[in-house]
Amino acid sequence: MAFPGPNVEGQIMTLENIAQGAGSIPVSVYLALTGFVAGDQIQYTAPFKGRLDSYRFSVFSKVTTAAKAATLTPKIVTATAVSTVMTGGVLALTSANCTPEGAQVAATAITGLNKFNRGDTLVFTVSAVTAFTEGTGFLLLEIVNDDSLDAIARSMSMFSVNP
Repeated sequence: MAFPGPNVEGQIMTLENIAQGAGSIPVSVYLALTGFVAGDQIQYTAPFKGRLDSYRFSVFSKVTTAAKAATLTPKIVTATAVSTVMTGGVLALTSANCTPEGAQVAATAITGLNKFNRGDTLVFTVSAVTAFTEGTGFLLLEIVNDDSLDAIARSMSMFSVNP
């Protein structure tokens, strides 16, 4: 008789068999759009090894003044101060897309250079600013904790009884 554990006979445990989204952690950072100037940085220091899959801005208080804008561009700064700009992931905030309350403004798809180590910092640099006079919200980061996935993979290799 096959081992009656979590494996189904004939199924080999691999990371591909883990549920979609396993190890995914949503992180939110409050932002007031007023006072943004070109070169400002929003930072999040990672307490684990992982990767940024996507991010978006969720409007809490809407922007009502027309013709306001700012762009956020993500990069990773390592503990040794090496900076790497991600491929994709540009977030364009405008008066038009930051209204009404509850609006979700997604960044472009992140397609590479998005992996970081424990202690590295995710930095979102503000550019192309036409000053906002109102508006707040949350930068919602979709981060995958690769430390957790690595632990799951090690467990699977230790306890898989299938040939």
